[in-house]
Amino acid sequence: MTTAATEPSPTLPPEPSTVPETEPVAAVYRIKGTGVNVRSAPSTDANSTVLVQLSNGTEVEYVKRYNEDWAVINYDGREAYVSNQFLERTETVAETPEPAGSGQQ
Repeated sequence: MTTAATEPSPTLPPEPSTVPETEPVAAVYRIKGTGVNVRSAPSTDANSTVLVQLSNGTEVEYVKRYNEDWAVINYDGREAYVSNQFLERTETVAETPEPAGSGQQ
């Protein structure tokens, strides 16, 4: 009995994941104060330009704590600085899809 040499079957690319990729939920903070300055640098001196003033209740995307006095936020697609005393954390609610068939009638 003779056996023919067999070639290994080609490797197929991995199947695309059926689990959607999600980015980590960014922390959302709210401005508490009137006319709060968003600055280009963590300082109130002349080297720190005021980019915008935000009103009470404006929600901002918190990036990180810079130091005891300043926080880094995302403003207009770039990092900017706000004094920690004018920020308060909001409750973030993660959106969870409902399981199939659990709809109310």
